[in-house]
Amino acid sequence: MKTFSETIIDFCAGEKENGLLLASKDNYIDVDFTAEKDGYYAIEFNYSHEDTESLVKGEITYPDGTTAVLFEGFPHGSEKSVVNLFLKQGVSHMHFCAPWELVLVKDIKNLGLTESFEYGISPNNSLYFCDAPKTMQMRLKNYRKELAGIKTDTGVQIPFEIKQKPLDDACTAFMADVTLDADAVKALGEGVYTLTYTLCDGTEISQTLTIKKETPKTEFKIVNFDVGCANSTLLMLPNGKNMLVDSATEDGARDVVIPYLEKNSINIDYYLLTHFHGDHNGIMDEILEKYGIEKPNQEEADKLVTADKATRGNYLKNFGYLDSTMLCFYDELHNVWDLGGVTIEVLNSRYYENGKPLKVYKYPFVKNNEHNYENSTSVSFMLDYNGFRYYHGADNYAFSQNRIIADFARMDRENELNCHHFFGNHHFICNTSAEFVNTLNPCTVFVPSGDESQCRSTYTRMYKNEVEKYYFSGKRLTDTLISGEVGNVRVCVNSGDDWYYENLPK
Repeated sequence: MKTFSETIIDFCAGEKENGLLLASKDNYIDVDFTAEKDGYYAIEFNYSHEDTESLVKGEITYPDGTTAVLFEGFPHGSEKSVVNLFLKQGVSHMHFCAPWELVLVKDIKNLGLTESFEYGISPNNSLYFCDAPKTMQMRLKNYRKELAGIKTDTGVQIPFEIKQKPLDDACTAFMADVTLDADAVKALGEGVYTLTYTLCDGTEISQTLTIKKETPKTEFKIVNFDVGCANSTLLMLPNGKNMLVDSATEDGARDVVIPYLEKNSINIDYYLLTHFHGDHNGIMDEILEKYGIEKPNQEEADKLVTADKATRGNYLKNFGYLDSTMLCFYDELHNVWDLGGVTIEVLNSRYYENGKPLKVYKYPFVKNNEHNYENSTSVSFMLDYNGFRYYHGADNYAFSQNRIIADFARMDRENELNCHHFFGNHHFICNTSAEFVNTLNPCTVFVPSGDESQCRSTYTRMYKNEVEKYYFSGKRLTDTLISGEVGNVRVCVNSGDDWYYENLPK
C-alpha cells in the first residue's frame, strides 16, 4: 500500500520505487480527500514523464454519491502541477489514470481551500449591429457563484438569462452561459459601453460592448467554425468564390459546416486539406461533390500523381479530387497562391523550396511518431488581403514554428510574420512556441477547441502566462476566442486598417 499526503486506497501493478506509474486505464491511483466544506481545493501533483505533454483523467465520487470528472494536462519538464478541484464536504473518492503516455506520480497533496481563480467573460469584446439582430450570448467563468447583475458604465441595468453548465466536471463546471436581453441591448443605442458583471460575492468582471446602427459592408469574410477539437474554416473571397480549409470531423461537418453552407447558399470552389487526420477531413468527398467541386476523370488524376508524392497523392486519388481545385499540402514552402487578390503563402508543408522533404523533429519518447509527422507537416499559411494578415496554424508544433521564424530571418522578412488574426495551432492542446505567437503579435487569437483546451498546459501555462499577460499589459491583443465558448467567429475585412470580428450565436 502506497501512502501519499492522504490515503492511497488501491493501485495496480504499475507501482515504482519512487511513485506510481500511470499508463492507460489499466494503471490507476485511488485516493481519498477530506473537504471541510463545499468549495474549490488546490490539489498538487508531483510527477514526471518523458512525453511532450501527458494527460491525467480523474473520476471523482462525492460523499452524496454524485460524480465529476477531471482532465488535466501535465507538461514535460515540470515536476509539479496544481489543479483547482471542486470538492463537497466530507470524503471524496478519486480514481486517476493516464489515458496517453506514461506518467510517474510521486506525490499528491491537498493544499486546502483556494480562492486563486481567474474570472472572465468570453468574448472580451462583443459587437452588435442594430440592423442584424442576434442573440448576445457569452461564456462566464463564475466558479459556481451566482450572477447578481449586469450594468453599463452609463448606469443602465441589463436584464439577462443565465444557464449553468452541467455540474459534472470538477474543473470546467464553473462555466455558465449568459444571454443578454435583446431589447435592452438595442435600446442602448449606438456607442461603446463597458458592461460590468457582478457576482454574488461582489466580484466584478468587465466586458466591452460596441453597438453600431448598420452592418459595415466588407469585401472578404473568414468564418472560423465551432467544431470542437477539430478544424474547419471558410474563406469567402472578394471575387465571389469560396475556399474551405479542412472539414472537421464527420459530426462537425454535418452539425456545423454543412448547415452554414446551406443557410448561406455557398458552393465550394477550392478546398485546402491541411493534413490527413479525422478531425480535419470529415466527409471531405461528400462535401466537395455536393457543394461545387466536380471529380476529374481518372486519367487526369493519374497524371498528377508522382512518385515522391505517391502516399498522399494516392489518398487524394482514391477520393477522386486530385485536380487544380484541390490545394494540396505537398506544395513547397513559400509557394504563393493568388485567389483573386487574396494571397496565401505556404509556411509549413511537406517540402522545402528546393523540393526536398521537410526535416521533422521526432520525439524520442513517443511511440506514434507517424501521427506527429502528419501534424508537423500539415499546411500552415499566411493569408494577406490589403494589408490584413491571417495566420492559420494547422496542427503544427513548436519546433515547426521556430523553423518558420528562422526561415523569415534568413530571408530578411521578420516584419512579415505579424498578423491580425491567429488561428491557433493544434487546438492549443500540444506544444506551441511563445516566441512565435509573440512574433505574430495578433489582435485576436482563435482557439479551435472545446473545454478541453482550458485544462491543457499549452493554454493554461504557455499561452496564459507567456503570451496573454504579456500582450494585455500593453500590446494589441484584444481577445482570445475559444470556439467552445464563443461559437463560430466571423472576421470581416476590407483592409488591415478596416476590419472587425464577431461571434455568431451558438
